[in-house]
Amino acid sequence: MINANIKMTLYVVLSIVLIIVGVSCSKVKEVEEKAPVEVHGQKASGFYISGHGKGNKKQWEIKGDSPDILAVDVVQLRNVEAASYGEENVVKLKADEGTYNKVNQEVHLEKNVVATTDDGGVLTTDSLDWNKASGEVSTKSPVTFKKDEIDLVGKGAVGQPDLKKVQVKESVTMKVGDGTAVECDGPLEINYNENIAIFNNNVRMEDKRGELFADVMEVHFNPKSKTIEKMIATGHVKIIQDKNTSYSDKAVYTANDGKVVLTGNPRLIIYPGEIKEDVPIRD
Repeated sequence: MINANIKMTLYVVLSIVLIIVGVSCSKVKEVEEKAPVEVHGQKASGFYISGHGKGNKKQWEIKGDSPDILAVDVVQLRNVEAASYGEENVVKLKADEGTYNKVNQEVHLEKNVVATTDDGGVLTTDSLDWNKASGEVSTKSPVTFKKDEIDLVGKGAVGQPDLKKVQVKESVTMKVGDGTAVECDGPLEINYNENIAIFNNNVRMEDKRGELFADVMEVHFNPKSKTIEKMIATGHVKIIQDKNTSYSDKAVYTANDGKVVLTGNPRLIIYPGEIKEDVPIRD
């Protein structure tokens, strides 16, 4: 149960990192005006801006239609398209509307915001903000992420590109096509540099073979092989398999030997009611 579920958990959190931290803090390179077009009955010009990094390599770009491209402070945008060109993936974004603040170089996207990766990940939300000064990408809106047979929803998210940190704020639910589901009140915290994802508060993992409950669940992974190294569930840990139930303060799963070890007042209740204490549990 644990091995299969955690592999799916890793798969989705890595994809979310790629989307939310895809925007890089790079030098703004250019802005240009294109031929006028009609936008909601108003004449609009094409707006374009891009950012370049080392070696003048393009790292991101934003384009859209704007009736006020010559605005002093904030440019209003329609039919917005953006892209971030990372080393591991390309992230493309679309939105019906948006703004670009020339003063602080903040970007706001809203209405039907969709972010896609070139390996099939799709993130949708109602709004998205990028603060160039802090490098923070955030939304207070509900977020939906889909990839292959994985669906993840939550409310609110924030990413820090330089530190490669992502946090889905609350009401996190992940479902996989095989019937696996992971829920937590949130936040879900992902730290790519430290190779860890943490589900917080009222964590519940379920599939057809059983359930796991805990206050917190940490997933540690190998950055090179992108495989699970260890999973740690802490606080009021309960594992239900068949009619048997185990309780402990902590459960540690290690991938290299496939073991699950319970510590901190471990108890194993074997149906129809036999109780065993201090017994390590193998997966």
